[in-house]
Amino acid sequence: MAASFQEQYKLLCLLHARHLLDEHSTNIPYTYEFLSTLKPF
Repeated sequence: MAASFQEQYKLLCLLHARHLLDEHSTNIPYTYEFLSTLKPF
């Protein structure tokens, strides 16, 4: 039972990491857009 729980926990962590990655990758264009509006130079 403990082994299957570890497997499920590992899978959950992977899914969570994937979700964070997807969230971050969709935020990248907005970040570049925001930086381009600043025009620091």
